[in-house]
Amino acid sequence: MRRYYSACLVVLLSACASVSESDCRTSNWYARGEQDGLRGDRSLIDTYVEQCRRFGATPDGQQYHAGWAAGYAEWNRRVSRGRS
Repeated sequence: MRRYYSACLVVLLSACASVSESDCRTSNWYARGEQDGLRGDRSLIDTYVEQCRRFGATPDGQQYHAGWAAGYAEWNRRVSRGRS
């Protein structure tokens, strides 16, 4: 049952990660990745790639992943401090 709820949560989070044509073309992908990571979200680049494909745009995956890694590392530090 827990696995079912986890799968549902992933679907809901993916649905919330929507981008406009303007976002696809002008986003600072490092900053977007960092914000996703700071929220503790999994990497959403695949969702952004899929959504931007409709507009003929491609997100900068390398920049996104660099930002996400930095944000997620900070999120983990904050969570770890909260458990101490």
